[in-house]
Amino acid sequence: GVIIVPASKKIEMTLGSRVVKADGEVSTMITEPISLNGRTYVPISEIAKLLNLQVQWNQEEQTATFILIN
Repeated sequence: GVIIVPASKKIEMTLGSRVVKADGEVSTMITEPISLNGRTYVPISEIAKLLNLQVQWNQEEQTATFILIN
C-alpha cells in the first residue's frame, strides 16, 4: 500500500486498486498505483486533486507544476 500524509490530509492507496481513501473518505481513481522494477508509481494527478492542487503540464519541457488552490 501507499500512504501519503501531508500536513492536513491522509491519503491511502493499495497497489493494483483504483480505490483511494482521503481522510477516511473513499473514492475511485481513473488508474491504480503499480509496482515496477522495485519502484512504486502512483497517479500523481489523482493525488493533486485530493490535495486541492492545480496541475499545469509543460509539454515542451515534459514537466508538471503543482499550484495550491485556495
